[in-house]
Amino acid sequence: MRLPSTGSRIAFIPFYADHVYHLEELLIFHNSFAYIIEKMDKFRWGKIMMFTIFLFLLGFGLAVAGGVVLITYMNFIPAGLAWADFFSYIVVRPECYFLPIGFILIIIALYRYPN
Repeated sequence: MRLPSTGSRIAFIPFYADHVYHLEELLIFHNSFAYIIEKMDKFRWGKIMMFTIFLFLLGFGLAVAGGVVLITYMNFIPAGLAWADFFSYIVVRPECYFLPIGFILIIIALYRYPN
């Protein structure tokens, strides 16, 4: 059995039951396997980072939308609405929950992001 050249990082060596493997063959297989695992780990880490960045941007967008809606609804106060009525009104509006949900998503994304 001829060994592949050392210039290639990935070497495919099939395992046969009736073959006695030499140390060089096993080392080439081990290095190739470690290289594949390393690439898979970097790909997995990249997917985690992309998800974390997406979570942060989603939280930021929701927080901005919720903050704009709350500021817009604050225009009811000069029109004669009391603070108690204002708070009871924004509690029943579902778009007002975007601000705290956005803050929670931002905090989760910042907690997951590595130092």
